[in-house]
Amino acid sequence: MWPIANDYEVGDLLGDGTFGFIWKVTAKSNGDTFALKTITAVDELKNHLKQVRRQLLNFDHPNIAKMHDILDDCRKFYVIKEFCSGLPLLERMVEENDKSPVAESRIAGLLKELLDAVGYMHEKGFLHGDIMPDCLMFANNDADARIKILDVTFSHKCGDGAWVENSRDDSVNAREYAVQTSAYFCAPETLRQRFDPRCDVWSLGNVS
Repeated sequence: MWPIANDYEVGDLLGDGTFGFIWKVTAKSNGDTFALKTITAVDELKNHLKQVRRQLLNFDHPNIAKMHDILDDCRKFYVIKEFCSGLPLLERMVEENDKSPVAESRIAGLLKELLDAVGYMHEKGFLHGDIMPDCLMFANNDADARIKILDVTFSHKCGDGAWVENSRDDSVNAREYAVQTSAYFCAPETLRQRFDPRCDVWSLGNVS
């Protein structure tokens, strides 16, 4: 039995990914709806989530889907996070453009919100490392719905929030990571398996 079974009713399957599945769940206590991401507990991911669990749960930004809990058993991690019922970014833009051409000011406004969210993560000492259209979704289908970065589960630590300026490689605590971002949206540096927070900015520029 899943460790969430006593508190949540599991509903529709919303999608799948490399490490698991995403389900719609309902809290039995109050009827609130959340998204549940199940993640196969391979050693590297187990160590990562155990190290950053508390910090990720403390993320609080209007353009980042809020994480509410991270549970685990011997086989999986269970991430309870904000449920977004709106369309993915590109689908929403196509829908809006079919009604009338999307203005540059509209795109600029969305990009500003996403840059603010990414900046918040960087200030907290994390980089996302996997920004692409699939991880950007609107909170709902209202005209004024907020754009959200859906998943920060695999965000990389890049220090304790302190920027290292004018370092030898001009990076912020640069580390080696496996390239995970779609090649269409990743910064060139990631092809050498090196990430720093500027890679997120590059990716957002490509998305826009």
